[in-house]
Amino acid sequence: KFIQADHYFRLAMSKTQASDEQVDLYRKATMANPYESDYAVKYIDALGGSYIARSHSLINSDATRLILIIDEYFNKFHHRVNMQSVASYYYTAMAMVFQTDSLLNEAIEFDKGILVETPSQLKVMGDLASLYKATGEIDKAEKLYKYIKDTGPDTEIKSEALRLYDSVEVNSQ
Repeated sequence: KFIQADHYFRLAMSKTQASDEQVDLYRKATMANPYESDYAVKYIDALGGSYIARSHSLINSDATRLILIIDEYFNKFHHRVNMQSVASYYYTAMAMVFQTDSLLNEAIEFDKGILVETPSQLKVMGDLASLYKATGEIDKAEKLYKYIKDTGPDTEIKSEALRLYDSVEVNSQ
C-alpha cells in the first residue's frame, strides 16, 4: 500500500496544478497511506487550488466539503507546520470567497487555535490579519501585520504582510 501511495503521489506531482486528475491522485495517495502528512497536505492544497481556480462557480457545499477534509487531516497532523499553513490558507480563502459571518468567524477561530499551538507561525498570522481586515477589525489586523513586519524574517510572507499592512494604514486614514 505504501508503494502504491508513493506511486499516486509521484504521478500527482507531474500533473497540472489543481486539475481534477491531480486532486484524485493525491486523494488516492492519502487514502493508501493515511499516516503520511505530506500526502494529506498536498491533497488539501490540490483540492483547495482546484476550488480557488473556479471560485466564480463555487457553492457553499464546496466550502463545507473542503473544510470537512481539512478538519479530518488537520486533526491527525495538527502539529505539522506545513499542515497548519495549508489548512489556515484554505480556511481563509473559503471565508474570503463566501464572506459569510459564520465562515469568517470559523476561520478566525481556526487560525487563533493554530497560533495557540504554534505562536510563531507567521503565515497563519498573516491569514488571521486578513480575516480581521475583512471583518472590519482593523486594529487587530494592523497589530498582527505590524508584528510580522517588525519580527519576521525577510520572506515572501513578510513582503505580503507589508503590502497588506500598508493597505490597512491607507484605509484607516
